Amino acid sequence: MLIGAILILASAAAFNSAPVLLALEARSRLDQRGTSLVAGVLQGSAGMLGMVLGAVGWVLQLLALTQISVTLAWVLGASGVVVLLLLSHWLLHELIGRQQVLGIIAITAGMVAVGLVHPARSGVSPALNHWLILLFLLTPVVMLPFASQVLPSPRRPLIAALAAGTAYAVCNLLTKGLADLLSRGQFAGIFARGLDGVWTEDWFLPTILFAVGVAVYTILGFMDELDAIQRGRASSLIPIIGGLQAIIPILLAPALFDERWPDEFWMRVILGLGILLAIIGSFVLSRGSAATLAHQTAERR
Repeated sequence: MLIGAILILASAAAFNSAPVLLALEARSRLDQRGTSLVAGVLQGSAGMLGMVLGAVGWVLQLLALTQISVTLAWVLGASGVVVLLLLSHWLLHELIGRQQVLGIIAITAGMVAVGLVHPARSGVSPALNHWLILLFLLTPVVMLPFASQVLPSPRRPLIAALAAGTAYAVCNLLTKGLADLLSRGQFAGIFARGLDGVWTEDWFLPTILFAVGVAVYTILGFMDELDAIQRGRASSLIPIIGGLQAIIPILLAPALFDERWPDEFWMRVILGLGILLAIIGSFVLSRGSAATLAHQTAERR
């Protein structure tokens, strides 16, 4: 378990460094939106470094999920907000106010509580119909920023952040499915046997579907995230994205992956309070971000 915890902490540091570098690049291209913004960001050195860090973070996350539970992984991942605050202040020159500090303290306290009484890791994978229901319910939220004509301008970065967090949450759940295949040794011996007949193996199609799903929702989340941090306050919006991508898997883990809560009542209380604190922290950050964005919009007028 210790190795898994170290891997997820390193992943969190990489994941929280990446969007700050992406924001730095995106804010130099305020005249670009959508796919042109993505292409422009990828041409800059800060944008490319951010992409590399994001990819490294995902690989570390995948390896961590073969060792620890979904709940423990996502709550430990909240530790990356410390890296986020430091880089946002240093690179983006964003002031960290009382509301941001309170929100991050709440998320961190929730992380510690869940870390103390986390559920054991489960190797149970959801059935296909459960995956389809999950995608059916969450995909409309992911697509909200693309309906730009109906979104009020002051709230657009916040809505894009909510969409990005949801997209990354789906990506995290699909990564967990991929990690389960990896932890069962499904790929063991593939190089010794050769690639002949690989497509007939029972793990081949699920692996392809999980990999494609991870790629698609990563791209959608990346576009939503760029939309949010290009004009929004990164130190407020990125914790919301991170909070959602942790909270959604934590809430769904018992139903999807059979990660059972502890039997003792007091441990259930601590676990529930930890999750509640993480949700409250994300809400506090979202309120602060919305107020800041509205104030910035009024000033421009």
